[in-house]
Amino acid sequence: MGQARIFTPENRLARVLSSLQGATAEQLVANAEARVAGLETAIRAYVQDRLTPIMAYADLDEAALFARCQDLGAMSLDISEVAAAGGMVTIGEAARGISAMVEGLLDRGVWHTDALKLHLDALALLSQTPSPGAAQVKAIMDQLLTMRRSIGISE
Repeated sequence: MGQARIFTPENRLARVLSSLQGATAEQLVANAEARVAGLETAIRAYVQDRLTPIMAYADLDEAALFARCQDLGAMSLDISEVAAAGGMVTIGEAARGISAMVEGLLDRGVWHTDALKLHLDALALLSQTPSPGAAQVKAIMDQLLTMRRSIGISE
């Protein structure tokens, strides 16, 4: 039996980090946050642009809504992933709720048209200018969460 050899692989990350002139993780995070803050106006415009087609789903009948729910889920997930970066946290949360409801259908067969349409109505209300007051927004968000839990939608 031969002797054990110790192999130390090259640390390729060391070259990358040294090319950053010694920036710390905190500095890198702060720089990234500053860049995101600079994009806030563009992010808000992006979210507003994506809300328009989602609002049209509220007018669909149950069969059409069911048939197109995967598109609705994808668009809602898209909004939920970026809305908070644009200072639109509640819109992102409401969109995430819609996405969770569509996911509930696809994963577990849970489908409630009325609950989904209520989420769409809430999203429309939350995206109005001026937005509802903080107490009303909190009540809306709490009720949406309670409703999703009561019909078996886990997030």
